[in-house]
Amino acid sequence: MAKHIYALDIDAQALFAGTQQDGIKQQLKDNVLLAVNKGFFGLPGFTVGNELFFGQDRLMFVKDAIIAQKA
Repeated sequence: MAKHIYALDIDAQALFAGTQQDGIKQQLKDNVLLAVNKGFFGLPGFTVGNELFFGQDRLMFVKDAIIAQKA
């Protein structure tokens, strides 16, 4: 029986094996390059339009920016 990340019922061995696939590794590299090119310097980071937000304590500002963008 595979070991699981119990709280989420995830097969931990399968999850780790997936991280070793070349396509997954390349997607991580691509995402990091995209973040750097957008000006990110820390995580978590969020963009709404061209505006950058850093930190989970800024989620209220992210929400406000999304609402303003939809208006």
